[in-house]
Amino acid sequence: MSRAFARSEVGLSNLALAPSIHKVSALTLCCPLPRTKLPTRSCGPCAVALACGGRVPPVIIVLAFVVAFVPALGWLVFIYFRDRYEREPVSLIARLFLWGLAAGPWASGMNIVIAHLFSPLAAQAQKDGAPLVAATWLLVLVALSALNEEVMKYVVCSSRVRGDPAFNEPADGMIYMSTVAVGFSAGENVVYILQTYFGALDTATGSGVTGALVSAFLVTAPLRAFGSTIGHITWSGITGYFLSRHYLSKGSGRMLIGGILPAASFHTAYNFPLFLQEIGLAVGWITWLVWIAGIERYLTLLGRAL
Repeated sequence: MSRAFARSEVGLSNLALAPSIHKVSALTLCCPLPRTKLPTRSCGPCAVALACGGRVPPVIIVLAFVVAFVPALGWLVFIYFRDRYEREPVSLIARLFLWGLAAGPWASGMNIVIAHLFSPLAAQAQKDGAPLVAATWLLVLVALSALNEEVMKYVVCSSRVRGDPAFNEPADGMIYMSTVAVGFSAGENVVYILQTYFGALDTATGSGVTGALVSAFLVTAPLRAFGSTIGHITWSGITGYFLSRHYLSKGSGRMLIGGILPAASFHTAYNFPLFLQEIGLAVGWITWLVWIAGIERYLTLLGRAL
């Protein structure tokens, strides 16, 4: 990854809280939990170690991968056994997981572009005393970032499974898309854990390394493994339901749009209140209502598919 590509872009977490725009990792656009920043221009775990000139203890990098990938493997097992009748080839599931993992940097690159285009507009509106305009630009940014991620996961999955003889049941699309989502989320979670660790070190007063470890590995890691990963699974699973209908029944392209847009809408509705929460509006609780609604929709569609 080049330095130009990896450079952190404008962050939105402090639009109303600081006179200048702070730079944070562009991956925070994927899902704004938590709001910490890396001490360098990196947006990936490997680049973190390089940018810190060897000052990053290797055990921290390894531990971040472990606490992100162990829950991911647990979710993979859970998803795999949702197919009651004809379970998918393990090799296909493994490939989809890896492709989901690989999709993260590509989605992040597009999110950098989106942030570069719309963050200055939102920041300027906030500076001009137009909070409604700022919130509108913020909504556009969050919605486009969510749509970007959902489309990226769909493209990765669809390109791998179309024509595969194992793709022969209505539930298969949901299984495949959920698997891609777990891989995507696992890579994202590694970055968030490292962001939290280094951010806590930057702002540490008395707790130092111990506080950073607790914040990253005992707070952020479980929240990401439970909350955000389930979110990605449910949103992608919705798309997967319509992917199966489109592929198996030879439906029109409008059917796919009818799957991707609801997934992106859930994703946007999950993220947007968290951004508003950080500019002073106490609406973060809406995120969890959306999270529950997404699970309900996913389970409903899975029941129909099975």
